[in-house]
Amino acid sequence: MIYNLFGEPTWSNFYKLGVFNLDQLKEIVAKKQAGEEYHQQWHNEITAMLEYAAKSFDLAIPEYWR
Repeated sequence: MIYNLFGEPTWSNFYKLGVFNLDQLKEIVAKKQAGEEYHQQWHNEITAMLEYAAKSFDLAIPEYWR
């Protein structure tokens, strides 16, 4: 339903809509890749939610988000 604003469900469109905590995930992934401390439990919660969204919208979760 929300994706109708952009025409198709993509991670980029969801990011633009500010859903699924993708902005927080972006920060977490940047910290993780830089070897900095990050909130691992929050990362796990976001990725669990993304698993559900990925199944619902037939999307693949990029490996570097995990």
